[in-house]
Amino acid sequence: MDAARSLLALAYVALLVPMLGYWPVLHGCLGFWRRLGPRPSLAILWGGLAAAALGIVGLRDLVWRTDLGTSWPTATAGCALLGLAGLLRVPIQRAVSNALLVGIPELAPGTCRQPLVTAGIYGRLRHPRYVQLLVALLGWALVANHGAAYAVWGLWFVGVHGIVRLEERELAARYGEAWTRYCAATPRWVPRRR
Repeated sequence: MDAARSLLALAYVALLVPMLGYWPVLHGCLGFWRRLGPRPSLAILWGGLAAAALGIVGLRDLVWRTDLGTSWPTATAGCALLGLAGLLRVPIQRAVSNALLVGIPELAPGTCRQPLVTAGIYGRLRHPRYVQLLVALLGWALVANHGAAYAVWGLWFVGVHGIVRLEERELAARYGEAWTRYCAATPRWVPRRR
């Protein structure tokens, strides 16, 4: 169990630290990526993610030094959160395409037109996929039970707020008044009681 948790912690840190930069780089340089086109942009972005992940693997001793030991209560809580994240994923997948989840509408708004999604789970929350992601990432961190995994989750918790601000700026430009009305009616993070 300890070896599996340590490998999980390493994969968690190596993949998630670089991925935290994906959306800020995409939204922050949107004009550049649109001129380049979706395929070359994604090749560069994902290639950069892979290179950074491999670099972080070289720091595995630092990650493994933060092992907090096997804890069945945290592993159980982590599995429960992963189950919740799986349940949240179902209505999200029904509402939006995989192309939207990786940013194709942002990269090619002329050829990959995405209507503003306001129904289903998106009628209750503006960013259910980020909520689902944070729940899943916390679940994996609890299962791994390494200080480095908890630190990365904390970075994601803070980072997602910045990513959402960048994304909402782009959505406001794309959808205009429809986005403004949607924001007024739909909370960002916590659904309202009906």
